[in-house]
Amino acid sequence: MMKKATGKEAKAVTLVYWDIKEFPVPPGFDARRVRPCINQLLETHGYSGPITIYAVGILTDVHVDILRALSSTGIILCYSPFGKTDIMSLMFKWMCNNSPPANLLGICDPDAFPPPEIGFNLFSPFPYSSPEQEDSISWINLILTVSGTLQEDKCSETVESATWSCLACKPLHGEGFETFTGHLSSQEHKDM
Repeated sequence: MMKKATGKEAKAVTLVYWDIKEFPVPPGFDARRVRPCINQLLETHGYSGPITIYAVGILTDVHVDILRALSSTGIILCYSPFGKTDIMSLMFKWMCNNSPPANLLGICDPDAFPPPEIGFNLFSPFPYSSPEQEDSISWINLILTVSGTLQEDKCSETVESATWSCLACKPLHGEGFETFTGHLSSQEHKDM
């Protein structure tokens, strides 16, 4: 469950790992609003430090317009074929490369969380329970509720080049949305 930031957590860097397969953009929802919704959710709970958001999953299963919209807001796209295992690995790698205090928000199965480390605040915005459908409903309710409090003009796009990675191609990183979609449709990627 989402908790209020305390002390050093409030201004610490926050990394968000979002399993886009298990928690998809709700139908009819403007994907450009996902980042402002997550930002506002964190701000409402007292988190005011820098925020980095990764959309993780088999991104070839996500409509290209949704990916383009997410990318345009600065969400990092990460093609990840192994679900929980990849998410845990990414979180652990991030913890190794960043010193505490730091926050990790997982919009994912809690089994994807690495073991807690001293100085790292690991949390989820809602309880995760079975059946999976209940969790999807919680995600949709959360994003729609927060979205309802946003100003209409907060679907801002970033001028920065989109950043992406492909964990299937061990690991391949790049910039630019067209480069990303080109990679996903390449023979090199399909052969992995």
